[in-house]
Amino acid sequence: MKGEKNSILILLFLAFTLQIFSQNFWEELYFPDSVTIQCITTNDLGHIFIGTGYDAQTGGLYRSTDNGLSWDLVLDCGTFGVLSVDINDNGYIYVGKNGFERFVVSKDNGDTWEEVSLPPPSYGNIVKIFCKGQDTILLSSWETEGSFIMKTTDSGQTWEPSFVTDHQNEYVSDIAVNNNGDIYVSCDGFFFGQGGVYKSENFGNTWEYVGLLNHQVMTIEINSNNDVFTGDWWMMNNDTPGIYALYEGSTGFELLVDAYNATDIVISSENIIYATANEDVIRSFDNGQTWEIIEDVLSSNTEFLQISFNGYLY
Repeated sequence: MKGEKNSILILLFLAFTLQIFSQNFWEELYFPDSVTIQCITTNDLGHIFIGTGYDAQTGGLYRSTDNGLSWDLVLDCGTFGVLSVDINDNGYIYVGKNGFERFVVSKDNGDTWEEVSLPPPSYGNIVKIFCKGQDTILLSSWETEGSFIMKTTDSGQTWEPSFVTDHQNEYVSDIAVNNNGDIYVSCDGFFFGQGGVYKSENFGNTWEYVGLLNHQVMTIEINSNNDVFTGDWWMMNNDTPGIYALYEGSTGFELLVDAYNATDIVISSENIIYATANEDVIRSFDNGQTWEIIEDVLSSNTEFLQISFNGYLY
């Protein structure tokens, strides 16, 4: 159901003015064209990390320390794929993958790796990792029993399970935390009565439904004002797929953009919103009220976004 991704890496310097035309926004970076990109992140040194793997292609984690001029395969997973990656405040790189040793960490910028053991009932592929501070990690694994996350506050020494829903084969697609410490998760499902957004005010001990049932919500992001933004892959009813907002103090989600394949949203320190939508990249300077397309002639389907510490959008 989720289509194959193009292995093209592009960047945008965020300081451009509005009147610059599309051909000046993007610069293509070299990246191996025999692999499929699954996830991307950057660290505070400006190093880029890209997870790959699809349909028996080479799977692993690539690292660039020179702004994408060259790449090293620092984690070789063979025919298995890296599905998720995140970096904590210590610089530790956490990787979720399929196959054996499905959750691993590097404490030396990717030079060496060690497995992080996860207790039952977690057995599935790690599809999302969210690191907060130095010790807290939230991760989603695809379990048959329902939408599920594991949580730790001691860098993985101990873990607690938390089921968001009991909808079979629904999974947590993304995780975000607001300024109050409330956890929001987006859920993707494949049957009527699944999907949507859920919230926990007690670190995942209990969850409450927030909205967007029957939406295949693929991404969730929160700005500095605690406004929540989500993106839909598609729908499981006759509602409109798109980018939605739950503004602080409001009681329901507001449709901002009609869109399919809205798989990622990132927000800059200036609260500029960037999102994938309708196979393009769009942005908003006014908290989602108006949007413009950043055209890209290089790629036919953009799925992942990442803003680096030095203001580049990958």
